[in-house]
Parts: sequence; C-alpha cells; structure tokens
Amino acid sequence: MEIALAASRTPELVGQLTALWRRSVEATHGFLAPADVDRIAERVPAALEGIEALAVTQGQDGRPLGFAGIQDGSLEMLFVDPAQRSQGIGRALLRFATEEAGARKLEVNEQNPQARRFYEHCGWRVVGYRETDDDGEPFPLLEMERAAFGVEELSEAKRQIDSTLHKLRQAVEALSAKERPERLKSQMTLAKRRIDAFEVANALIERELDRTDGAL
Repeated sequence: MEIALAASRTPELVGQLTALWRRSVEATHGFLAPADVDRIAERVPAALEGIEALAVTQGQDGRPLGFAGIQDGSLEMLFVDPAQRSQGIGRALLRFATEEAGARKLEVNEQNPQARRFYEHCGWRVVGYRETDDDGEPFPLLEMERAAFGVEELSEAKRQIDSTLHKLRQAVEALSAKERPERLKSQMTLAKRRIDAFEVANALIERELDRTDGAL
C-alpha cells in the first residue's frame, strides 16, 4: 500500500476526496443529520486545499482509497472509502500521519465510538473533552494523544510473557524433581526471581488493558 503526500491539490483530487469524505461520513457519522453533512461538506474543499499535509493512498486505477490531513501536529482528517474498510488503510494512514507527518494529537466525535475504539487500539488515549465542535454545535469532541502502547502491543507483550512464565515454571519443576535439588538452589532462585518479575509486568499490563477496555 503506497501513501504519498499530495503536493498538488488539483480540482480533480479535491473533488475525489470531498466525495470520499461524504461517503465515509454518511457511513460512520449516524449522529449527523443530512443538513449537518451538507453544511460541513461546503467547507471540505477549502480545508483540503489549505491543510499543511495531505496524505493520500490510491488504488491501482488511481482513485483515492483514503486520506489523512495534518495541521500543526494535529490529525485533522482521516477518512477511508467505506468500500475499502477493514483493509488496513486507516491504520496505514494513521501510522504515516504520526511517523512521517508528525501528528501528535487529534479530536474524535464522542458520538462515533467506532472511531474512538480504532484510535485506542492503535495506541491513542483520551486526554480532554469539548462539549461542542468548532462551529459550536452540540457534537462533543474527545481530545486524544498518542499513548505509549496500544492494545495490540500490550496484548502481544502479555502473550509473550505468559509463554515465558510457562517455560520458567516448567524449568523450576524439572529442577525440583532432580536428585539432590539443593545443589541447584541458585538456579532455582534465579528462575523464581524471573517468574516474580514477569508476574509483576503481567499484572501491570492487565491493569492497563482493563483500563482501556473500560474506556471503550
């Protein structure tokens, strides 16, 4: 999947992205009335033309599949064509926005829990709240920042720790079953200390996962 910054915001590209924006919003922002979508859509072309960094991924036919807009370190837009969802495009755009375009913060509609869940699973966390959007409309926004680790990273770390703990416990049992196990006291002590350390790490990971799940 190739993602590139759109250096030239041609009328054709802006038109394609505006249409993609509408399809995406109509598929995911059920809390917006058609009049709200029309009102916001009027400003989308200008926003696309003026935003600092515009990352676009395209299909083989050259048509955009998704895009992300970044301004002053803030992810202002991330939209994927509904027909292309669950293909990893959103994750790829988010990764590009953070690693290549310097996005460090974003806002997401509170009434769009699917988007919030997506960002949280990608390692973002809620740090603030606004009761209205930029137009003063009653569409609350959640302010988010990149967390140290995402749910997938934490879950994978826990799987690896569980596997290591299993092997260490087996090793302790094997050492204890040997003839004159007291001769292997130092080895068993080291293994038990490692087990204790990994159990502490696991408990911290589980607490963080519980905190994240509770926020979903």
